[in-house]
Amino acid sequence: MRTQPARPCLLALLLCAALASAFARAASLDEARALKDEAARILRDQAATSADPKLYAHAVFKLQRAEALLDELLKTQPQAAEPLLEEVTASLFWARRFANVNVIRELERGDPGPGAGTAPPPPARPEPPKPAPQAGVDLAAAEKAYKKGEEFERARAGEDHAVALKWFQVADETQGTDWSLRALSRANEAQARFKARQEAAQAAELAPDAKLIVEGNALFAAQKYAEALDKFAAAQSLKNTPLVHQRLGHTHLKLGYLGRDKYAEQYRPMLQKIADAKRSGNQAQMQAVYKENLQLLQRLRPLENEVIGSYVKAAEEFQRGLDLANGKNLDCECHVAILQFERKNRTRALQLLAVALKKYTPANDEERAVYEYSKSLYERLGGKL
Repeated sequence: MRTQPARPCLLALLLCAALASAFARAASLDEARALKDEAARILRDQAATSADPKLYAHAVFKLQRAEALLDELLKTQPQAAEPLLEEVTASLFWARRFANVNVIRELERGDPGPGAGTAPPPPARPEPPKPAPQAGVDLAAAEKAYKKGEEFERARAGEDHAVALKWFQVADETQGTDWSLRALSRANEAQARFKARQEAAQAAELAPDAKLIVEGNALFAAQKYAEALDKFAAAQSLKNTPLVHQRLGHTHLKLGYLGRDKYAEQYRPMLQKIADAKRSGNQAQMQAVYKENLQLLQRLRPLENEVIGSYVKAAEEFQRGLDLANGKNLDCECHVAILQFERKNRTRALQLLAVALKKYTPANDEERAVYEYSKSLYERLGGKL
């Protein structure tokens, strides 16, 4: 009798198919990660200069390809794809936001794909339209977005460039709230850490005054502000430049912010007591809280004076830097305006911000960050660009 050829085992076929599918998904995830890493390297290399249009567009195209791959992987591997997609989205937000006219022209040429003559790239997800500012901002949603930024920073400890980009995205999502300005401050802190590490690798080749500034920047990034002030003061004694006054200004401003936050933390419980007393309608309770409030304000007066003193010193240093730069320094001029706001001179802050925002085009990531902060503050104060 003639025997029938053995049929392939159905279980084996299914297993092979499953393995092939898993391999394809892993390959797609690895490809998306490689595209993200290549784009991030390009953006990091462009951080200190005006963007090279071709390179910048190249980074955007890589991020778009990674985003499209990850969108597909979300359907089958959400846990693996979501964290990487979050980083890709933040980087793409930054790249699109700060694309200049020359970069836009390169982008309009279209993505050539991974290589000439190869298959066309996956379709890019269109950028969602920017929502118009609303009178009633969802503070709960803004706080949630901010906390998501904190989670991202914890998960990416040490990856300060990626962290900065995420905070800029959070700032955009929370426009019109205090959470936006806080997010921009966190972005600036991450940028300072990233810059300090970059500078440290080149410190041996610098002039003595520049080396002291680099050492001061490293201390600033490590939140050792008193030691940073000493380094910057030593650098100034060797060479008086706009940069050294700029760094002195930032350090005094940070000390002012720390004092402000400390003041708010100590005074916050009193605000709740005052609110409770008003709701009660009890005159005796209101009088007692009023007296307690005066006593607390008196105890906090030295801290208040310390904060004001830091703001005054910061404003003086930024103005000196601006004067030494013959009136042309984006960072110093914007911070002169920002400090008017911090000292409750809102009208003057609005006037100075309007001048600065029209006067400058940011030339690097650091200037782009300051410009973005200034623009957000200007709009919060009622200005229209």
